[in-house]
Amino acid sequence: MKCIVIATGGTGGHLFPALAIAEELKEKNKGLKIVLVGRAKKKYQHLFRKKGFVFWEMRAIRLPEMSLWKAIANMLSLRAPHPCFRKKAGGRGNLEIASSAKERWRTRNDFVDWLKFPFLLFPAFMQTIFMLLRFKPAVVVGMGGAASGLPVLAASFLRIRTLIQEHDILPGVTTKILSHFAGEIAVGFEETKKYLPGKNLLVTGNPVKKQILERNREDALKELGLPPGYFTILFLGGSSGAHSLNLTAAAAIDDLENEEENLQIIHLTGETDYPRIKRIYQKSSIKSVVLPFTEKVENVYAAADLVIARAGAMTISEISARGLPAILIPYPYAKRNHQEINAKYLVEKEAAILIKDQELSGPRLAREILSLRKDRKRLSEMSKNSQVLARPKATEKTVEGILKLMKTTKDTSYKTTNLSNFTN
Repeated sequence: MKCIVIATGGTGGHLFPALAIAEELKEKNKGLKIVLVGRAKKKYQHLFRKKGFVFWEMRAIRLPEMSLWKAIANMLSLRAPHPCFRKKAGGRGNLEIASSAKERWRTRNDFVDWLKFPFLLFPAFMQTIFMLLRFKPAVVVGMGGAASGLPVLAASFLRIRTLIQEHDILPGVTTKILSHFAGEIAVGFEETKKYLPGKNLLVTGNPVKKQILERNREDALKELGLPPGYFTILFLGGSSGAHSLNLTAAAAIDDLENEEENLQIIHLTGETDYPRIKRIYQKSSIKSVVLPFTEKVENVYAAADLVIARAGAMTISEISARGLPAILIPYPYAKRNHQEINAKYLVEKEAAILIKDQELSGPRLAREILSLRKDRKRLSEMSKNSQVLARPKATEKTVEGILKLMKTTKDTSYKTTNLSNFTN
């Protein structure tokens, strides 16, 4: 039995496309063994195993945030705060001392991270090697992020075929490193080509669940317990929730309630904010469904007329797959500000409105929602523009690339049988 290993991170943005690929692979070739490798919450591990896939838990090793040379330079240039800053309590000098102390602590941490890195890397790399020797995959698929780093590198070392996926428009550090080793590079957006010049990229789009594309609106509303004929807003904070978005949505409820009667809300809060947000909706007359998480994300998309969400790559791909207009609030602390770049892509195509997190407030969000609600023509144009950006065949194209690599694999033992005794 041939095996495919899919290395994935622990957030929904990595796990759900990995699941979409795994399901499509199984549908195309029922004899395949699919192994998902990485770290994930128990609820996600349970979901994978329930669908018949193996989940192998493995820690991701991340590169330190600061470059090694910058960490060394900063350590060498450390200075204690000058005595003239030591003013009486409450003075500005204390703030400067505190700021200086915090900066010195951060610099020491960055330097220590680099000292520890080789001692973490080597055992993790060997663990990955032995995992691959155990499962003997024909192809290793990396879903982006740190979790795919070592599996793809180890697979290249063992001469196993590899494919990596980059979901965001702006490729991450891991993708840039792995692009020198991977056999195939699949990307979600045409615009990614300019960030990876000279690479042979396969523009597939981002894999989304087939059910998201196919789900019927009436059936989705019925399953959610919501009536038809209402304008339905979906607040979507991602698989882990988005605290500021949750609070702002709650703050907007009064304005929405006062201005619009024919309206209902679906709100995915994440686990942390769920009890608090649920209580707020219970006090409101607006029809609502509040959930911490749902395995059937296709229902909430199919039921929605407008989406308010962060701007992760998978979120905007799922929004486009359904042809939905959106108000996007990029996560302000995303690395390299990649969520804002994702959001601007939809804004430039007139498929979304962007509100920066620091500009977000309940009244502002309510105004934007009500403005779109009353401007049916604009809402319809945004929906059409969103649909144009969709790549409904993304999962199929990605799987075709994986199966093509698998067919070119001559021997799944890749001349490492002398080492396989270690895994017996």
